[in-house]
Amino acid sequence: MTAARPEAEPRRNPHGWAVYLSAFLLTAALGTTLDLASKAYTFDRMGASIDSNGHISAESSSSYCEDCPENPGPTNAVPEPHFLVINGCFQIRLRLNTGGVWGMFAGHPKILLVLSVAAIGFILYMLARSQNRELPLPVSLGAICAGALGNLWDRHVHGGVRDFLHVYWNNDSGSYVWPTFNVADVLICAGVGLYLFIEFFAGKRRREAKDAARQTETAPKK
Repeated sequence: MTAARPEAEPRRNPHGWAVYLSAFLLTAALGTTLDLASKAYTFDRMGASIDSNGHISAESSSSYCEDCPENPGPTNAVPEPHFLVINGCFQIRLRLNTGGVWGMFAGHPKILLVLSVAAIGFILYMLARSQNRELPLPVSLGAICAGALGNLWDRHVHGGVRDFLHVYWNNDSGSYVWPTFNVADVLICAGVGLYLFIEFFAGKRRREAKDAARQTETAPKK
């Protein structure tokens, strides 16, 4: 009689489902709060207001300088309020992004709202279906969810996402400019990176367990 082949068991959180879910909810709540608070503080600190056309005006804004390259994007007749933080590489630049990643679906807020809600639903599905119950996984999904919620709120309330972090680099060979972003974008990128890292090693463990089970099954019986 052939013994049943052992299956690779996923690692489980020893504290159970409650702690697993709590880690997700806590990360999502803290991340969303941090994102919305950082946007509100930055825009309020500069006395910024957003008009019906998506143009931003602010009471506090430094004059434009050659060392602060323009961020590539849709042409805006109204200069974007900004001030220099670190000369040559970082400034605060207020922008309302009415598109998605790389400006996709710009001017179509309803499509972006539907996509944001669908993304959050997919994150919850992954949380429920994942066999990995180690705490880093709900933390990664919570960070992604926080970023999605923060930007979803902006699209619903302001008609676009409030961006303000502007990174660039000037040297003799030219200028490098990263698209303006916010804390929600950082949370999404960090969450995706952590999730891929976790899944890579989880997949490696599953393959090793299956190989060990196969070797046990094919080993000659004494």
